[in-house]
Amino acid sequence: MKLKYAKQVEITYWTDPKATAEWSVKVPQPGKYEIALIMASENEQGGKFVVSVAGQDLSAKTHPTGGWHHYMTLPIGSATFKETTATLKITPSGPIRGSLMNLRAVRLTPIP
Repeated sequence: MKLKYAKQVEITYWTDPKATAEWSVKVPQPGKYEIALIMASENEQGGKFVVSVAGQDLSAKTHPTGGWHHYMTLPIGSATFKETTATLKITPSGPIRGSLMNLRAVRLTPIP
């Protein structure tokens, strides 16, 4: 199952370990970008996932934030964009305890 939420405020109730979220992203110019998720999770919830973008896979795991509506920035790593557009995909990479996360945004920040 693929989740597409271009106009959704946030992704919630991500309980299916086969579900993915995917977006087209555009960066101002090719180069290296730091990738972070704005996410929330309860204690004892979540799991591991992979962020795939620009031909690179970044592994991460959910961190408890103190509640489903208490959002924090979770740094994932960096990726090098050779083009200004790419597809960004988030895929669970193992079992999900309860719900993977509430996902409000993906932030791409240029690295000088």
